[in-house]
Amino acid sequence: MGYPARVSYAADLGRALYMRFERHGDPSDLEEAIATGRRVVADSPVDHPDRATILANLGCALHSHAELDEAVTVHEQAVRATPPDDPDLAGRLTDLGGAFIARFQLTGARGDLRTAVRVLRKATR
Repeated sequence: MGYPARVSYAADLGRALYMRFERHGDPSDLEEAIATGRRVVADSPVDHPDRATILANLGCALHSHAELDEAVTVHEQAVRATPPDDPDLAGRLTDLGGAFIARFQLTGARGDLRTAVRVLRKATR
């Protein structure tokens, strides 16, 4: 992405588009938020200080778009990118648990429900 701060600016755009989708329900905002989020993840270095937040935002947008396999994967990456003492970890674990629950509701895969319970228990600690 060239300019170092551009990753953060693009991440902010993706988050704003997702927030606008949540407020007004325009599917084109959600689609653009996902496309922007995917670009930001692809263009940001693994050690970018906002990487966990960028991944978490993309995961939430994917969940809303019912792209649940990718949402689970991205939320797992966000959890791994979050330090264990970070106060945002509980929220990221909760988002991951929610994605597992949504996928269980869609597929009936009991493993997803077991994993959701395990992840959500961890979020409460």
